[in-house]
Amino acid sequence: MKTLKTFSPFLLFILLSLLLGEEHPFSRFDMYASFPTKATYYFLADENNNSISGMKEFSFSVFRIKDMMNAYMRGNEAAEAAAAVSVLQAVEEDYVKQGAKTYTSISLVKRTLELQAGKVNGKSDVIATLNLHHD
Repeated sequence: MKTLKTFSPFLLFILLSLLLGEEHPFSRFDMYASFPTKATYYFLADENNNSISGMKEFSFSVFRIKDMMNAYMRGNEAAEAAAAVSVLQAVEEDYVKQGAKTYTSISLVKRTLELQAGKVNGKSDVIATLNLHHD
């Protein structure tokens, strides 16, 4: 009898969960059960098209760059080039503040990964390039 008393809250919870079904807060969130077949991210590259660590060289992470791009574009893919220029201007301000003279140009690169027939295909496009002048 003591065992039944100990487990009765758990049994009650299980019974209620079965009766309520998939109702919040008793639902199983399936946010990780599926994922989009296409992913896009942006990164900075130098004049030789080598990726630049935004956090080491600047105060820009890959996540911050993507957030900035999304904020500038506001869902309008046609505004991507203008958004890229705005992001690169912010990067240039940071670069000048630090007094760095490492690069002659910095590009914003868009990398798209797509899952097709069980294979991941990737494509990189330079969206905008900023030429840096060291005086």
